[in-house]
Amino acid sequence: MFLRALALLPLLLSLQSCCGLYYALGCAPEQKLTKVSYDSPKECLDSFLAAIQFGDTRVIYESLGEDFKRRNRLSGLGFEIAWERIKRDSPWIQGAGEARIKGVRTGTGGSQVFLLEAFGKPFRIEVARYGFWELGRRIPAEEPGELEEISVSGAYVQEPTKIWAVPDPAKGRVVAVLQNEELEDLRPEDIAFLRLGWTWRVRNLLGAIQNAKDRKVPRSHP
Repeated sequence: MFLRALALLPLLLSLQSCCGLYYALGCAPEQKLTKVSYDSPKECLDSFLAAIQFGDTRVIYESLGEDFKRRNRLSGLGFEIAWERIKRDSPWIQGAGEARIKGVRTGTGGSQVFLLEAFGKPFRIEVARYGFWELGRRIPAEEPGELEEISVSGAYVQEPTKIWAVPDPAKGRVVAVLQNEELEDLRPEDIAFLRLGWTWRVRNLLGAIQNAKDRKVPRSHP
């Protein structure tokens, strides 16, 4: 047994970090992530890769863009099974949690395409910006003494023109504008809360790179 462990030692030492030991042994740890952010392309990518590394399927699902989910017919209910299928069809994903950024370029519609490498295998992941809004609409109580209810609606908005911001430096403010047909009959007194803004999500898993030409990127990641 001791000799067998010695034979494995060079392989284990060659892995990029201690977490790589789990992948080599086929027992990646399943942990819940405590720090997740989608405020920038890099933070989105970091959250997604960390979720893969620690087997947090909730954050993996949360990191994916709505258009990616529709293309792949993914839903939160059966995502764990679907993720196993994705990993089976794209073996490079297994080690993506150990990836290092080699470069980045601007993709379609201002998206960011990251060139990554894990265990000597290059691949690409595209992240894109999505608008989102969430509205809490007050529903008055039907009977005196009852509490009013809050009806929550919202969506990710793929068309950037549906949510935009107009800076007003003279008054020290930014005026945000949301356009959606669900809001046509909304009155100010109906609003319990309103959230809107932009967030970054994974648009495409572009997979392993097969030739040297595809490895080129216009600029390197600092």
